[in-house]
Amino acid sequence: QTTIKPGENVKVFGDVKDTFQKLVDQGTAKIFFNDNTYKADITNGRFEKEIETDSSIRSGKHLIKIIVEDNLGNSGSGELTFNVQPNVERIEIELNKEKFNPTEVVSINSLIFDQAGSLVIDDVSIEILDLNNKAIFSEVTKANNKISYSLAKFTNPGTYKIIVSAKNLKQESQFDVNEIINAEVSLENQTLVIYNSGNVIYEKPVKV
Repeated sequence: QTTIKPGENVKVFGDVKDTFQKLVDQGTAKIFFNDNTYKADITNGRFEKEIETDSSIRSGKHLIKIIVEDNLGNSGSGELTFNVQPNVERIEIELNKEKFNPTEVVSINSLIFDQAGSLVIDDVSIEILDLNNKAIFSEVTKANNKISYSLAKFTNPGTYKIIVSAKNLKQESQFDVNEIINAEVSLENQTLVIYNSGNVIYEKPVKV
């Protein structure tokens, strides 16, 4: 079994023998792959053919069927398989929404796709950067596996960046944290306490 990259050729070859295990002098080999038929001459009991694969071929296991026939009309058949290694060509980032309030949960789902547009389950690295491009969250997980990040109560308002990496690709997205202006007033031991429960400096006058 052979593993190739998308777009690489597959070399199909073999020896052809009769029922007495003697090499067949001449004949024809028909090779069937992906609805295409290829022919190769059998010479001194051997045939060989290179088959091209498309750059967008499906990843995974593929089957090649072979039928051989000598000049006397005797025939036989065989099969072989090969694997196509996926190329990560595209990353998509799904968020549960685009704007969040402090204490809410950001849900991130990273999807990676191969050369055929099929979903690939592989490792992805996820980072969240704050307003100063400093990493505040980092995790390695599998593609199509949602991860959650809980925003702190006093998370600064603004735009946060998400960077997802897989293999040699990177994709960026972003979300916004809303500005919350709020203050709570309470009376504790005859003392008036004003508590800033928002995520920015509270500069409004407080009515008691």
